[in-house]
Amino acid sequence: MRYWRKPVLVDAEQFDPGNAGIPSPVQSRWYCSTEETGHLCPHHRMAHLKITYLIETSEGSRRINPGDWIISVGGHLEICREAEFDRLYTVCAD
Repeated sequence: MRYWRKPVLVDAEQFDPGNAGIPSPVQSRWYCSTEETGHLCPHHRMAHLKITYLIETSEGSRRINPGDWIISVGGHLEICREAEFDRLYTVCAD
């Protein structure tokens, strides 16, 4: 679906790994829930690990959460939090 952000037209997709699966630009990573760094921890059991989702943007690797929007602007990917997206964008009727 396409959305208007005045004055720029962007392509956007809401991230929902439970409903639509994980889109190709998003990578999932397991990390130890006791570590604040979020690095992969191969020493703990699966029950101790949490999953996080990452996407490569022009600003580097960034965490994306369910409900966030993946926006493509000029071939570059950006992340927009849901509340901010609702405030800034409106659906393009074409």
